[in-house]
Amino acid sequence: MKKYLESRGFDDTIQEEWKLEPKDKEILINYLDPEGKKLYTKINYPGGEPKYKNPSSKYLPNGHMDLYGYQMLKYINDSLLLIEGEYNCISSWIMGRPALGVSGQTGSFKEYHLKYIPQSVKKIIILYDNPKHAIERAKEILKFYDYDIDVRVAKYPDGKDANDYLKEGRTIDFQIITNMAEPFIESRIKSTDIKTYIPENDFVESYKRYTKKISDAPAKYQELIALSIVSTLLSRQVYMPWFNDSYLYPNLYIVLIGKSTVMRKSESISSAIKIIRNITPDRVFPSQFTQEALFGLLEDKPVGIIGWSEFGGFLAGATKSYMAGTKSFLTELYDCPDIIEKKLVGESYTIENPYINILSGTTINYFKEWITETDTFGGFYGRFLYMPCIPKDKNGYMVDPLEDQHTAEKNKLMLYLKEISKIKGKFTQSEESKYWLDKWLIDNNKELENFDDTDRRQSFYGRFDAYIRKLAMLYEISASGNLVISGDSAKRAIRMMNILKESLNQLIGENFAFTEEERNLQKVLKVIKEYGEPMSRKSLTLKTRIYAENLDKIVKTLIQSGEITAYSSGKGVKRATFYRIY
Repeated sequence: MKKYLESRGFDDTIQEEWKLEPKDKEILINYLDPEGKKLYTKINYPGGEPKYKNPSSKYLPNGHMDLYGYQMLKYINDSLLLIEGEYNCISSWIMGRPALGVSGQTGSFKEYHLKYIPQSVKKIIILYDNPKHAIERAKEILKFYDYDIDVRVAKYPDGKDANDYLKEGRTIDFQIITNMAEPFIESRIKSTDIKTYIPENDFVESYKRYTKKISDAPAKYQELIALSIVSTLLSRQVYMPWFNDSYLYPNLYIVLIGKSTVMRKSESISSAIKIIRNITPDRVFPSQFTQEALFGLLEDKPVGIIGWSEFGGFLAGATKSYMAGTKSFLTELYDCPDIIEKKLVGESYTIENPYINILSGTTINYFKEWITETDTFGGFYGRFLYMPCIPKDKNGYMVDPLEDQHTAEKNKLMLYLKEISKIKGKFTQSEESKYWLDKWLIDNNKELENFDDTDRRQSFYGRFDAYIRKLAMLYEISASGNLVISGDSAKRAIRMMNILKESLNQLIGENFAFTEEERNLQKVLKVIKEYGEPMSRKSLTLKTRIYAENLDKIVKTLIQSGEITAYSSGKGVKRATFYRIY
């Protein structure tokens, strides 16, 4: 057995230091306490079955297994590797990575495991054969530290373990594995595909499954629509404490963007409005109104949803004299103030406890025709969530009107919504949800602080702190009906906000242009993107029809912003410049 240990890279000095005792047919692996005194002994049978034997719980201090390597705690500073297996733990130390060994990857971390870890440790890396178990352990560590520690998950890339790297002399490769460990939170905080647990009876997912059987509209449309339905039925019954002794309510202003007819925007909105009307008819407002009629309507019933099949139509109508001030009024309504007082010629209106949802759709061309710079910076557009979709986002199901309309599923959804409509109270956050949301918001605010005064995203990003919490509230109601935001609901809100954020950046970058220079810049970027491969300077000039001097300035701006790259190819007279999306 002594030679076996030597074959694993453990010479006499290592064997003595780690108190490994080779016998005739077995190796005694001694677990030591922080003072170097023996706690208990685990037996390894190389080539045998089982390979390892743990002592009975009655021979274990306090009746449980400990981490391996406590005697090395005094050498651990700010970073610690938790690694599966005693031999891997020893190998890690030899290769320069302070570690504690874990006897089995499926065992949970308890307080008695983690309490010995030095307070100086700020980063814990977990390296298991199976990353799935490492992720579960990461959650337990975060909870133990009240989410105030950097936890990362490393992965073996080739099916080998730490001891294999030691035997093969691949110390640098092993160090690279631990250096590349992904932050458990940060690696997913910007993801549009965060994995999370969603219960079978979750309303949003149930609604998406139902609508997938009756429409080919994109699932991303249907998810926002489902949230809008829940929001409308809840109204001001649920809330979260907010700034300046106020409350945050989960109302949503939504614009679905896509091609006319084929994307099923109007059909999807109409279907949602019908569901709301069947449960609470008084919550559905007319889609067309004058400003005077809207004031009077809200004075009488201040809670409900406005459904516009064409948002651009509203924008066009808002330029009429009789609608003057409507956009600023809707901007004010978004914050759900306790009271709004309005006055028109000869008439005063007092609107108490308003709560308005807006669900609308439009085409990109109609939207571009009516957007203004004033409304962008003034905050009107910043109150909306935008979900652009293209035909490839559709679910691919061709609906046959003669097929079963899935009435039973619809009725089940209606019953669930009736229960949701009864929920009342103040929301709080779990520690896990607070950690996730705070991390995301800090990241978002850093981006916001780096915007210059001309960046149109300011108005939108500045309201994401409210929107992500609104979404978290709605996802929690959808999943459990509880008033405590869970970590899973926080992650679902983060996922949706990342999708919306990505869509917004594309929408602004490609469509918000108010000067000739901005329109030309967007034109050049669009042409290069649609070309699909490196585009020559000659082809770009022909496609855009922009004068060379102006094109040079635009290309330079796009390169400096990191949106495109340029390179030259060929020799002599055949040398040419090419552009491509970065």
